[in-house]
Amino acid sequence: MKKGIKAQLYLPKECLDILFNKKETVVNHFDNYFNDLTYDIFLGEYENKEVCCIEIILLNRTSSAVNTDYRDFKAYLKEMTGKQPKQILMFKFDRV
Repeated sequence: MKKGIKAQLYLPKECLDILFNKKETVVNHFDNYFNDLTYDIFLGEYENKEVCCIEIILLNRTSSAVNTDYRDFKAYLKEMTGKQPKQILMFKFDRV
């Protein structure tokens, strides 16, 4: 059984361009650092303003490991964009 986190985050709209311009670096980091990560980054609307939306599903063997991955994911976004991602929604789950 794997432990997982499904989350929706957002950053200011201008961060979408930053992430897009650094796409190769970002994708390589996501592919090499995280064991099991599914993500989508897109322009969306939250609280009546356009934002850079990030939806993720992280899986790992233990709750501690998946929590560490989630913390590291958010820290990496902050490192790349200079902005702290804000969490809209986050679920923890067990996948059989």
